[in-house]
Amino acid sequence: NGGFLIELDDYYEGEEGVDYFDVGIEHYTVHSDLSRNQIEEAKEYISTISDVIANGDEKEIKEYIDVESFVNMYLLQEYTKNIDVGWSSFYLYKKDKNDKLHMGPAWDFDIAMGNDVRLDNGGYDGIYVGRTSGMVQQLYWFIQLCETEWFRADVLNSWNLSFKNCVSETLYELCQYAELNFKELEYNFVRWDDVFGKRINCEPKHIMALNTYKKHYDFFVSWMNLRKNWLDECLNNMKIWEEELKNRDNPRETVGL
Repeated sequence: NGGFLIELDDYYEGEEGVDYFDVGIEHYTVHSDLSRNQIEEAKEYISTISDVIANGDEKEIKEYIDVESFVNMYLLQEYTKNIDVGWSSFYLYKKDKNDKLHMGPAWDFDIAMGNDVRLDNGGYDGIYVGRTSGMVQQLYWFIQLCETEWFRADVLNSWNLSFKNCVSETLYELCQYAELNFKELEYNFVRWDDVFGKRINCEPKHIMALNTYKKHYDFFVSWMNLRKNWLDECLNNMKIWEEELKNRDNPRETVGL
């Protein structure tokens, strides 16, 4: 009935028009049982949305996308500084022909939250998802939406009314869970004892130097709290936020592997 589940996916494979489709430089893997004609319709729909977002007209954009899901996904990706936001495992869906495009479900954060040396050496500060930073993994829909005042206003409203509290509650629950199950969780690193002191993917050196589960846990919780506080100050200070977004052609220094 015109619905679909697709994935923005640079690991796409198979046959174009059957397993995936392209819109501009982006590749979308199809996760629904669709005919060639239905895939072509989905492609045209995504292409139209890309054009509409690039134009920046609020009324027109809201005719096509579920803004709440876009705002919340932006905040989730920005809060976690997910370097892969526009690379792979980024899902989009439409329930039926009368529905708007939704972002979700959220997936794949293994090199987010300070765990990638290529993005500010794992630092907790800075806007990444909403500005051009020179990284090929970015999603330009978010960059273009963050150029509009109405989208930034929706982001700020969602952050202050619900998202920030959700982050705090989640971190509290995480800490409770870890404290109750610390010994059991440590067994993971008894079984997989060769993960410390080496680069498994793109870890910064200061993370590679953490040689116990407790040190990793402490670093993670500290990073998440520091990021929350930095982002809260940035989003609630228009001068800081606009300065972060303005530096689009001046990417932050990145550190090679």
